[in-house]
Amino acid sequence: MADLFKPEENDCVINIEATTKDDERINIEIRINEDREMYKRTLFYASKIIHQSLLFGNEYKEIPKVVMINILNSNLLNNTKEEMTIPHWEFTLKDKNTNEEKGFKDLLNIHFIELPKYKEYAVKHRNKMIDNYSWILFLNNP
Repeated sequence: MADLFKPEENDCVINIEATTKDDERINIEIRINEDREMYKRTLFYASKIIHQSLLFGNEYKEIPKVVMINILNSNLLNNTKEEMTIPHWEFTLKDKNTNEEKGFKDLLNIHFIELPKYKEYAVKHRNKMIDNYSWILFLNNP
């Protein structure tokens, strides 16, 4: 049996799927090990949630809003100096020309929360972290 606290034995510690009272589908995944295919993995699971929610014969208007929250114990976005300082990323579906969501507004929200970057952020902004992100402090140092 795998030990949850030994990263070499687990990729995902927690995977939670929930439905809000407004029928919004939320998937929260906490990953220990780095996954170089995280973008594709997230898109696959979002697609799966959408597919499972649309029963045969239902209309497309029944497709729920989907929120994917990925809490990572590694840094996914590190290509530029700016990326090195941003611990929380939010992606949506937008038009390239206008940068507007148009008809896709709120249909899919994907979040990547990179815990190692919050460790660095917490050193500089300890009080803000305690007031607003105490759960992240806990995940970084239980």
